[in-house]
Amino acid sequence: NFSSKRRASPDDYFDMPHTQKQWELRICDRKTKEPHKIFSETQDSFSLHYLHSSLETFASIAVNLSEPEHHDNKRKCDACNLKSVCEFRL
Repeated sequence: NFSSKRRASPDDYFDMPHTQKQWELRICDRKTKEPHKIFSETQDSFSLHYLHSSLETFASIAVNLSEPEHHDNKRKCDACNLKSVCEFRL
């Protein structure tokens, strides 16, 4: 029985056997809290490196330590959610 009115007890936790782990990152609109972009991968060394480097880039842009860089790739431009307002669109 889970409730916000009581504290968690050791009986509330249980082992869940698994063969893979998965991570999910949701970037949400600040005002509406709706997901703008969702990244999800099965955890392996490549996806963890991708997650780390992507978070590092996102955080540095979010706190104005760096500016976003355009990818210069037509395929990525066509898939981009900002294509209608981007001055660098290919």
